[in-house]
Amino acid sequence: MNTKRCWAIGLAAVLILCSASAARAASFTLDTPSYPDFMGYLVTLKYKAATNTLTACGYTVDLTVAPGETYDADSTTCQYGVKAIIDHTTTSANPSAGFTPNLLPNFNSTCTALNGNQCSGISISGGLPTYDTQSGTAGIQGIPDNSLLTRGNIIDFDYTVGNQATLSPTIFRFLVNITDDPWNLGFGSLAGTIITSTNIFPTDFSHDFTGTGMIDTFRQGIHAAAVPEPATLLLLGTGGAMMLRKRIAALRKKKSRI
Repeated sequence: MNTKRCWAIGLAAVLILCSASAARAASFTLDTPSYPDFMGYLVTLKYKAATNTLTACGYTVDLTVAPGETYDADSTTCQYGVKAIIDHTTTSANPSAGFTPNLLPNFNSTCTALNGNQCSGISISGGLPTYDTQSGTAGIQGIPDNSLLTRGNIIDFDYTVGNQATLSPTIFRFLVNITDDPWNLGFGSLAGTIITSTNIFPTDFSHDFTGTGMIDTFRQGIHAAAVPEPATLLLLGTGGAMMLRKRIAALRKKKSRI
């Protein structure tokens, strides 16, 4: 594990503990991060108002399938990616952003801005060399580099604006309909994705913005009930921070043996 990755994980662990300063009503809830769980770091976020397109591009860092069972991923840039079509159309339910769910049954790998709201989706690729896909055979049959790990269509979106003065993070939240799980990692039909950033604070989506952050995608139960957003964020923040602290400790132990 390189120094840059360790720094990113340490920073994320500290920042996710900050409470959001400007909570908005949620249209759905996300379960406390559960398994399987893909983490991504060194994520670049960009929003283009002219095309209503939010993109997140980062590295797939690891997969956790159970408490204490985490597998490092081999990844190149942009193998952990999100694309969502979000505009600044106001509604009574969401006064600062408009989003139309992607209800297509399959993932559209040729998605462009030209086919509008059908573009919203998430794709995670990379390799998991120590994850044994055939436990009944001799040796470890890992997942090769550049493999598709999971992907799906975004069916709901919400966000909470952070506070620059207090370093409270901005949090983008997505509900994902899983369309592909080629290695049977166990995502089921729904996943939650959270993108956290402490250097972008968009109050709406009428202007371009660019920032960096971290990303987390994890299995979800089948529900979409509205709850107060601050309670949800505190729950997710505490659970995410605990998981990150364990990963930091494991990485430090691994690095000391190298």
